[in-house]
Amino acid sequence: MKLSGCGIRAATVVGCIWAECGGGGPRLARAARTLLAALVVLSVLAWPAEAAVGGSSFTLPGLVILLFLTWRVSQGGPIARMLLILVSAGGYSGAALHLARMPGPADLGLLVATAGQVALLVSPAVSTLRSQ
Repeated sequence: MKLSGCGIRAATVVGCIWAECGGGGPRLARAARTLLAALVVLSVLAWPAEAAVGGSSFTLPGLVILLFLTWRVSQGGPIARMLLILVSAGGYSGAALHLARMPGPADLGLLVATAGQVALLVSPAVSTLRSQ
């Protein structure tokens, strides 16, 4: 695909923009850390809804594990990122099944929160973090 008459292919332009950022650079890392902070806030806000639908309630060890895994993701840890994605996807599927059986506002809130968690974790800013 060519850009409007200039003879430069779109993939080349994207590659140049990516190269100018240094393969992501500090701006992308800052954006990723902001998204990870939003993930923690969203996770903590989703715990009351999760307890209302019969899931796990807020626990201090759960918060410590969440913070540790989020820190590891911010340092470029792919295993921690996959664990958080799996836990969020599991919460999403549980909320979707519970919503199908007995619809309620807490179920819908949990469904939106867990979908947001997965979206934040698979965003390009977070998925391109690497160990430094």
